[in-house]
Amino acid sequence: MHRLSFRAVAALACLALALIHTAIGTYAWQYGRDKLEDGLQREAHTLRTAFEVGLSGLEQQMLTLASLVAADPQVPELFHRGRTAVLAEGGGAGGVQAGALRKDLYQQVAPAWITLQQRYGVRQLHFQFGPGALSYLRVHTPERFGDRMDGLRHIIEDVNRDHQPRSGFETGRIYSGVRGVVPVWHTAADGRREYVGALEAGTSFDAQLQHLDEQLGAGVAVLLREQHVDKAVWDEYRNRNGLRFEKGCRCYLEASSRDEVNAWMDAGVLLPLHGDETLSQLIEWEGRHWHLTRFALRDYLGKRDPGVHEAVGSVLVWRDASAALATWRSQQRNLQLTVLAAYVLTQALLLWLLLRTRRSLQQRIDTTTAALRDSEEMLKRAQSVARLGCWHYVPAEDRLIWSEEIYRIFAIDPATPPDYALFLARVHPDDRERVDAAWRAALDGSDYDVEHRILVAGETRWVRELGEFVRGADGRPQSALGTVQDITALKCIELELRHSEERYRSTIAAVEDGLWEWLVPADRIDWDARCFTMLGYAADAFTLNFERWRALLHPDDAAATIATVQAQLASGASFAVEFRYLRADGGWQWTQGRGKVVEWADGQPLRVVGTLTDIGARKAAEAALQAGHARLEAVIGQVHGAMLLEDGDGRIVLANATFCSLFLPATTPAQLAGERSDDCLTAASVTLPGGRAFIDRIAALRRAAQPLAGEEIVLADGRVLERDYTPVRSAAGLIGHLWTYRDITERKQRERELQRLASTDLLTGLPNRRAFLTRLEQEQARMQRFGSAGAVLMIDLDHFKRINDSYGHAAGDAALRLFAERAQACLRATDLLGRLGGEEFAALLPGTDAAGATLLAERLRTEIAAAPFPSPQGALTITVSVGVATLSGGDTRAEMALARADAALYRAKSCGRDRVEVDCVG
Repeated sequence: MHRLSFRAVAALACLALALIHTAIGTYAWQYGRDKLEDGLQREAHTLRTAFEVGLSGLEQQMLTLASLVAADPQVPELFHRGRTAVLAEGGGAGGVQAGALRKDLYQQVAPAWITLQQRYGVRQLHFQFGPGALSYLRVHTPERFGDRMDGLRHIIEDVNRDHQPRSGFETGRIYSGVRGVVPVWHTAADGRREYVGALEAGTSFDAQLQHLDEQLGAGVAVLLREQHVDKAVWDEYRNRNGLRFEKGCRCYLEASSRDEVNAWMDAGVLLPLHGDETLSQLIEWEGRHWHLTRFALRDYLGKRDPGVHEAVGSVLVWRDASAALATWRSQQRNLQLTVLAAYVLTQALLLWLLLRTRRSLQQRIDTTTAALRDSEEMLKRAQSVARLGCWHYVPAEDRLIWSEEIYRIFAIDPATPPDYALFLARVHPDDRERVDAAWRAALDGSDYDVEHRILVAGETRWVRELGEFVRGADGRPQSALGTVQDITALKCIELELRHSEERYRSTIAAVEDGLWEWLVPADRIDWDARCFTMLGYAADAFTLNFERWRALLHPDDAAATIATVQAQLASGASFAVEFRYLRADGGWQWTQGRGKVVEWADGQPLRVVGTLTDIGARKAAEAALQAGHARLEAVIGQVHGAMLLEDGDGRIVLANATFCSLFLPATTPAQLAGERSDDCLTAASVTLPGGRAFIDRIAALRRAAQPLAGEEIVLADGRVLERDYTPVRSAAGLIGHLWTYRDITERKQRERELQRLASTDLLTGLPNRRAFLTRLEQEQARMQRFGSAGAVLMIDLDHFKRINDSYGHAAGDAALRLFAERAQACLRATDLLGRLGGEEFAALLPGTDAAGATLLAERLRTEIAAAPFPSPQGALTITVSVGVATLSGGDTRAEMALARADAALYRAKSCGRDRVEVDCVG
């Protein structure tokens, strides 16, 4: 064999080294560019999600506003009369009578229309008859009516067809906008309900785009296809649908949060959009670089039948990417310089190493041997991941290997070559899309842990899949190892327990009031047995949602009751409202409902709890008062609570024994008759704290002569009374005053207990998320006022789901309780530990800076990991990941510090868990 000279070997080595560094530089540049493009694409998807979430909220708001207008009893009545007149006068626009009724309806809703425009930005309010879509009254353009929009306003046609509320984006004769359409029903005097037509509330994108601009720091615009607008909108109103651009997209600019988009549209710089893709585009304009995100906008019909109807326009979101692009280019220049310097240095070292060939060769052999040991150890660790059925996947070769157990689980012949399509065919059709999305997300870097159903020989079974990916330096998967576990039996038990928990409602047998709970997002209302029996129904006789609950209300009480409840949801204040419920025997039962929002999320109510009281006796007593003195005197003695009736001159007409025993124990009802009420109440006020204020309040209520219900008074001995005041009137005017006092001490105690339960995590006894955030807001305010330090920890139990899956939920609950005890022991008396949900905890550390909080977090992490948690299956070693952030004087909301700690926690989990990460900004 010919042996090369040292110079030839050196020359070849230098050439090879140059080629290698050139390839490295090229690859590094391409990788940096791919990473930049991937980041822009992820940003595009995030912006699209933010827009779609905002649009969904806007649609729900329009539904709510349309429902509010329809809730006015006069609106269905006038709408129904108008429909009758239109039918009688030949349909279409109708005649004189229809026109007069249309004007009455317009005047009825005009005040609400002005409020909706000013407060909520509502742009359209439209009454339409079915079938199809016949315009009866455009409140926003009252001069245009009587036209049919069949085939144009599909959302109206669908509501008129099945009488179900709907929402979505749609273009009409005048405007394009986000619509909320509700059915309108007319209730006749005999109680029969008749469908009248649809009521639509609509708005533009302007307010939503401005909100997204402020929230995302990005411009947002809505573009509508020229053909779509020209086909739907009357010619004279097309100029209201924004600027029209002939270049590029051939579209209308429906709405925009910024003006620079106008120049881009004129220049036609937008790339064409295909299907439902999320298009990410970089453009250079006037010396700056902009990142443009564009995606399809589908109207109501396009969302209902996406495979049939194409998008009606698109949404454009843009951000200034100049700084990010400049940074990327600077990094690329520095990287190329680094590669060049590395090449020069490496070449010098290579020449030196060639002179030490024998020793160098031995070192390489040793290094290779060590690398083989490392590979062998990694293989053993990968094999330990395989539990039950296991699989191995090599993306570069698209090669998939199954164990025999997987073939058995899927009931597939072991001779069949496995592939992804074969696996996906065994997945239940309802789960197939979710499983496919989870696998593709795992290929992009997410964890692969999914539970789903499979179809085996006509039987549905449950499996759980876990996967662990080995990734290269570029983050792309090189190989994957995972398991498939049949969890059918465990899933059946889990589902049964979940259903049992949902059905379980605690009740207190000795309490006369009924307890109820409203889960607002789920549209579910739960009554205890007392609520059902109060109305003569069997316990759990039916399920309740908001519509079913409204149907139980007396027609005369429904509007005021719903208005009170909706006002409470908006303000967060507790409410007390009296109304009649439909009894099982067809009669009506007077009740008093009390409630309060006890759980919020992003400013929206999640859960409302309260009580239901049977006030039939009190209402009967009030009715008896109007029937005459004799009947009132017989009833007043039987009423539960203290009652006092005064005449117009302030003298006592009637009082019951309970009133005497409560305020004037030494007197009887007969002795009080004819006495001046002020003299008796002055004598009684000595038993009340702030007695003078008690007298002044009574005088003020008499002067106002307005009904009052549920005013609370605290006695000197701690008891709590509830006062109702009713002015007694006749045709001649005010003739007396009726006062009712009830001892509600026990009820207040129950309400306080409900409040305690609403702020405490029942499993660990720690403050729950709502209570913790309240304390965090207080500490944030104190820190901003006095300038003191403070910190917050976000704590997550690592791999906690494995404990539940391997040892059961009872073991998981026991681990959570023991963790709470040990973590509490690590904190000071002034610190606050709370459970935010699942295995997620948070700690508030007043007076602690970042260094102190980090030391405490490390001590907590070390002590939790060092002491195994006992369980029936043996000791469990549990580790935690902790994110640390300090409170900042620049925070406008307490959740901002918690969000920084959560971001640090996410880094801790991404870096391998069982570690502490500190927020660098806070």
